[in-house]
Amino acid sequence: MTFIILHFVFLTLSYAQLSRSTFWTQQLKFLRFDEILGAYVALILFLLIAGFSFLFSFIKIKYEYWYFVHLFVYVAALASFGHQMELGGDFRSLLFSAFWVGFGLVVLILFVWYRFLAPARLFLHHQFIVNKIIKESDNCYSIYIGGRNIDNFRYRAGQFAAFRFLTKDFWLQSHPFSISSAPGQKEFRITIKNLGDYTKRLITKLKPGTQVIVEGPHGQFVFNDNVKRAVMIAGGIGITPILSLLGSIKDKGIETHCFFSIKAQGELIFKDELSSSGAVVHYHASDDLGRLTLDTIKQSVSAFRDYHYYICGHEKMIKFFRDQLMTAGVAKDKIHYELFSY
Repeated sequence: MTFIILHFVFLTLSYAQLSRSTFWTQQLKFLRFDEILGAYVALILFLLIAGFSFLFSFIKIKYEYWYFVHLFVYVAALASFGHQMELGGDFRSLLFSAFWVGFGLVVLILFVWYRFLAPARLFLHHQFIVNKIIKESDNCYSIYIGGRNIDNFRYRAGQFAAFRFLTKDFWLQSHPFSISSAPGQKEFRITIKNLGDYTKRLITKLKPGTQVIVEGPHGQFVFNDNVKRAVMIAGGIGITPILSLLGSIKDKGIETHCFFSIKAQGELIFKDELSSSGAVVHYHASDDLGRLTLDTIKQSVSAFRDYHYYICGHEKMIKFFRDQLMTAGVAKDKIHYELFSY
């Protein structure tokens, strides 16, 4: 973004100096050329997107608003393409022009494939449908998704996907959720918490039998084959991908501790599943015991630097444990997490 602004400013200043014009007079002269108009549209869009992104870092907004604003990145890139081809000095070379057009076509093809065609192909193959909805606690619900050949739906434990529920209330919106079940089953599960307007409506209005479009899976919060000892740290609804990880390694002989931090006992979910996971599970209610820290973990985990750490929770919790672990001498490549903020 910085270089786009500098390009705009320095070119205007240089042309203004040559024509003995003011900065703003030169802008009016530029606007006479059609190939410049697309560049202005792109610049304004990039500035608006950057401005809104900066604002969004301070205030919480609906995911769909954030998503909608960032879709205009594609519009801005397309608007600037003609400007590049018409006035870019490098495009005097036929070879470079062919490369740039080809590069743009590859990006366009990948965009159409991964945004539209791949999810449609996946839906046609598996016919995803909501099988049942189970209440886990006062504000947490699990959605079980079935379909055709679901045990062949390929995802790795710990990954997430974007889900579009095909009803009149939700078909326009696609939201990401972690998969909370291990791969290879007859149905898979996502678990959601009532944290905002969308999840509140989803919990109250979604019905079994609803068809689902799945975009994904995505994410690198997964197990590597070289992991022999692991500590899972989950905060609240962050237990969902960790449940998937635990289910996938249940019979692999990996020494595993799971620290499940909740605010109060009423927020405890999946206790039976965790108890049968094969991991040593430590429940931590922060209202009673205070904040979960690395010192608390050290009391149960000997030789703590030898473990791989998988952390999932809100952003502040992840950064807190990441910093504590690195300060304590745990190697960076043994600390695994994904920031799900947007």
